[in-house]
Amino acid sequence: MYNYKEMLEIILEVEVIMIWKRNSIEKSYIHCCELFLPKEEEKSQLYNAIKESELRIQKNMAMMMKKFEDSMMIEFKKIRADVGGINQNR
Repeated sequence: MYNYKEMLEIILEVEVIMIWKRNSIEKSYIHCCELFLPKEEEKSQLYNAIKESELRIQKNMAMMMKKFEDSMMIEFKKIRADVGGINQNR
């Protein structure tokens, strides 16, 4: 959540720091800062996009885990065959 008091303090601090403009004849204004709150429709679209991304990530992770497990099984079988060959040579 935004802290409006802190925002105003920062704006005032910047105006104080800008000393060379202090005697300026130009008019100046304190800026109004608004908090952007998405509409319900935008929230649901954002939620759906996040869910779709999450599902895609889960699917990719599952595929990667399957590939990893398959490659580990292949390596395990190779090691087993090597160990079996060593034991037969004794």
